[in-house]
Amino acid sequence: MQIRILFVVWSLYIAGFQRYQSHNQNYAMKKIFLIGIVFIVYSICAVAQNVVLVEQFTETGCGACSQYDSAFNAITNRNADKVAVINYHCFYVLDTFNLFNKGGSDRNNFYSFNQGFPSAAVNGKMPRPNYAHVAYVNEQVITDQFNRPPQFNFEIVCTPAAKGSVHQATINIKATALKYIPVKDLRLFVAVTENNINYEQRYHTKSVNGINEFQHIFRAMLPDMNGTLIGSQSNGQKNKVKLTFTNDDREMNYKEVRLVVFVQDYETKEVLGSAVMKDNPFLGAGK
Repeated sequence: MQIRILFVVWSLYIAGFQRYQSHNQNYAMKKIFLIGIVFIVYSICAVAQNVVLVEQFTETGCGACSQYDSAFNAITNRNADKVAVINYHCFYVLDTFNLFNKGGSDRNNFYSFNQGFPSAAVNGKMPRPNYAHVAYVNEQVITDQFNRPPQFNFEIVCTPAAKGSVHQATINIKATALKYIPVKDLRLFVAVTENNINYEQRYHTKSVNGINEFQHIFRAMLPDMNGTLIGSQSNGQKNKVKLTFTNDDREMNYKEVRLVVFVQDYETKEVLGSAVMKDNPFLGAGK
């Protein structure tokens, strides 16, 4: 992430007394200029471009999910430079992550999965309609999707601000189409995720299925679960989206927040491009 500082300078003219001359009781006037500087910090975020979007669907009440958790993490960790992962928690009424944001259930319904958890989609694709067990995610599937020609280039510029324990960022995204894409219902999504959650340490209890370390947990979708409509694309077309995100510091560790940006054909569900931030969007905003 490149941190940049914009300097805004202004001057204020003050006529004031410089010295008192006792021999003639005259006041010598001197022009005094006060120079003020405003520091506006923004950052061009370092992102991994054209990665494969892996969406996992699970819940803390799912016993089978704990059986596949380590294998799934091993595959995505080995391919960390090729994937962006979003881990949605769905439906289960005692699932802390689902209770915080029920958008994972909406996303699961969007894909119309007709089997239980854990399930997954890779760039919006499944091995057969409406069915994709998480075991579908393997090295070959990731490599095949990663080797596709890129269709979008992403630039993310964040302007962070912090007031007390509140962390906020204005997020400017520019998604540039690299080819002609005649898709009318094409949408840009920004998912907010959180990494490195030690469940027992944070919530002072064990998760129902025994998993304790959670990665890529879905926290929010910006601006909402419907994304931003960008429509059909001409080659070189630039799509600019401005969003604001305020972190819930009581629930989330702002240092572990990441943004996953992706463009999806809302009808076929195919993901045409994605990128993931390598750091949090609040850098430069202070503690």
